[in-house]
Order: sequence, then C-alpha cells, then structure tokens
Amino acid sequence: MQGRDSGLVRVTACVLTTLLGLSAWPAQAQQEAPATVWRMGDTVHYDGYMDADAIQHVRFHAARGAHTLSISSRGGDVELGMALGDVLAQHGMDVEVRDVCLSSCANYVFPAGQRKLLQRHSLLGWHGGVLQDMADSIPPEARQQYQNYVQRVAPLERAFFQRIGVDQASTTWGQRPEFARYRDCIGWSYSLDMMRRFGIEQVRVQGGKRWQPPASFRGRCVFHIDAPRLAK
Repeated sequence: MQGRDSGLVRVTACVLTTLLGLSAWPAQAQQEAPATVWRMGDTVHYDGYMDADAIQHVRFHAARGAHTLSISSRGGDVELGMALGDVLAQHGMDVEVRDVCLSSCANYVFPAGQRKLLQRHSLLGWHGGVLQDMADSIPPEARQQYQNYVQRVAPLERAFFQRIGVDQASTTWGQRPEFARYRDCIGWSYSLDMMRRFGIEQVRVQGGKRWQPPASFRGRCVFHIDAPRLAK
C-alpha cells in the first residue's frame, strides 16, 4: 500500500506542476539553480523561479525602502507567486521585467506592481491559472487530490486579485475556445490595451518605444491577444 500511495503522490505532483501551470516554462527548468536576489540602490533584482527564501529577501528590502523589483523569472508555484505579488502591493513597489516574466510571474507578480516597466523585447507570458478547466486531463487516480488542491487555492487566488484590483480572468483568457487554433503554443501575451481591460494599469515600455514581445520561447510559439479580440 505504501508503494501505491507514494506512486500516487508522484503522479499528482506531476499533474499539478505540468497541467495546472504551476511550473515554469519549460517544465524541466525546475532542476536549475534557485532564485537569486540582490539590491542596487532602491532596486531589488530577482532572477529565477518563485522561491520562498528569495521572496523573504525581497520582503526584507521592501521594508527598508526599496522601491522597484527588477525581475526575470519563468514562474513557479502559484502560492509563492501570490506571496511575491503581495509584497509588491503592500509596499507600493514598481516592477520591471528585464527579460522574461512567465507563468506565475505574469499571473501574480507583474499585475501587483504599482507602476510596470517592460523592455522593448521583454516576454510577458501567461499560460493558465487555478480556475482553468483540467477535468479531462487529470488521471483518475489523481482527480481527488486535484479537486482538493483547487478547492483550497481557488479562494486564495480570487482574494488576491480582489486585493490588487485585477480581473482573475487574465490568467485563463488565452484558453477560451476562440484561441483553440493556438493550442500547441506554450502560452500567450497581451497587448497593453488588453492588459488595461483586465485592470493591469500603468504599464509602459522603456524609452517610450513600441513593445515587441517575442512570438516564441525556446522553440515554442507564444500567441498575442489584442483588445479587439475581447468578446462583448
């Protein structure tokens, strides 16, 4: 019985990380080095995945006058992403995307910044959230744990978006039926106008230039959603 239970845990962990969008892009990235955090002047630099110790360092510096989080991250755990977003919101910090901000970084960290800065070719990419419909993708032996997870975390995600004043639908909009032709893509990005529709305000591009996010990440397509696509 113990062997069967441990196998179920492994299956469930795999499901939750690869199907719920909890993991970074790509999945194997979790094997890389932990996040690093350092401060230069009023800016805290964050490189890597969502990491509890790294977030504690950001919180430490935020409480001591740091004004901006400069981040490059492929995401990670949902709850850690919300924890980092809460640090920004609670301290009124700005956020800057240096290179990439994907998955939980795009869902929870970027929208929580007071003012938001993109580099001209920064990749800001979404690929799902807690409320996405995964019922048909979960193996039968893992469905109960999946349901338990969603029941626990969904209210936390809803409350988070209420705190920062952003529409929770931003995490899953790219999974709507009208985007089914992009199902082989790894995720999607939004135009600045579309972000404003979700309540993601005060976004600007370095130097006032036009934002030109990449259309792919490591060989996988990233499709772009503009405001005119919004259903009325």
